[in-house]
Amino acid sequence: MVGTNEVIVIPKIAEVDKTPKAIVAKLPPHGIKNFGNTCYMNSVLQVIRTISELKEAISKNVLEVNTTNEESTEIIIIKTISELFKALDQRSETYENAMLKLIATIETKYPEYAGSIEKGGRPQQDANEFFMRFVSIFKSYLNYQPNQYV
Repeated sequence: MVGTNEVIVIPKIAEVDKTPKAIVAKLPPHGIKNFGNTCYMNSVLQVIRTISELKEAISKNVLEVNTTNEESTEIIIIKTISELFKALDQRSETYENAMLKLIATIETKYPEYAGSIEKGGRPQQDANEFFMRFVSIFKSYLNYQPNQYV
């Protein structure tokens, strides 16, 4: 307490775990490179990654059964996000491959996110609109029950 003569005892740490896994766990989240006007996408992915329940559902690939033999584009998007998150968690530079696959899949499914060299590259997009698109995909394809993993 301020103004008193109480002695504050600071606990001593006997041993610090300095394994690579322990060090990585204390590092700030790995950022995502901008691949030409993809900052809106990067920010949405980083926000989604901080929602532990959603991240867990994505990482476990808790997807509803697809009735066709082909995977839908939305399921490919979710699986690619899972790959991306795993690579980011491991602080691996291989995350770029998953990110490029995700960008290509999104641009194929949703042409409004695609750009062209003739038009100066990818157009800038609204992060909230992109977030709402992802929420729609997740709501349709993730078979997640609240408190299922608690």
